[in-house]
Amino acid sequence: MAHPRTLPDHIADYLIAKIFIGELRPGDRLPPERLFADQLGVDRTSLRMALRQLARMNLIRSVQGSGITITDYCEHSGIDFLACVVSIEQLDLGGRFLLDALEQWVFFMPQTIMLAANRPETRAQSPLIAALLDRQRAALEPTPNIADIVHIEIELQNTLNRQLGSVMMRLISNSTLLLRQRIVQLFFEHNDPAKHIGFHQWILEQALSGEIRGYRLMDHYRHYLKDATQPLREYLCSLPPEPRLLRSPL
Repeated sequence: MAHPRTLPDHIADYLIAKIFIGELRPGDRLPPERLFADQLGVDRTSLRMALRQLARMNLIRSVQGSGITITDYCEHSGIDFLACVVSIEQLDLGGRFLLDALEQWVFFMPQTIMLAANRPETRAQSPLIAALLDRQRAALEPTPNIADIVHIEIELQNTLNRQLGSVMMRLISNSTLLLRQRIVQLFFEHNDPAKHIGFHQWILEQALSGEIRGYRLMDHYRHYLKDATQPLREYLCSLPPEPRLLRSPL
């Protein structure tokens, strides 16, 4: 259950969004605390707490006598920054970022299936995986319920991720949940859900039975995804490429 958002959280969201869209750039120096709080219309204590959040993400650097400067998030930040960015409702991520996220999905999802299929734990979960696919097929009738189909697709991804036995992969999966939901939602809005569910059932049956193994399995699935995501890729390329702040989180 998400904790209630506080004023420091909203201040942090605002500053993180400004950094992500490039209005606060690496090397920029923030105003002195009192002046900055006045400019934002917040109290100094809340501002200080928000800046601590940014410091934990390595988004700012404080040097005695020089004040606080913005760092390059691409060089210094991690999945906590990514998780925060995609959670800011007032932020339009931009077509370029979403296209990058799509390409990562196309690259990593086939690898996840290949690695998971090689583990005995995954074969033991075959009934659960089959049940998820059955639920997806049921969500196609009488007309596709995209929200349910997306929810089950994410459940399926999470189930496969758990079978890898990697804490690191689980943490990355958790941190990218909102982004994965966004990409999967867009994918089903630009594709035939029945076709994808049918392919998914076939490839997972082949993988779990050992009919298709290793890199052949990964390459087969990746080739399918590259073709299947082409309509979405074209749509994302038609969007404004740069991220923008639609309204202030403050």
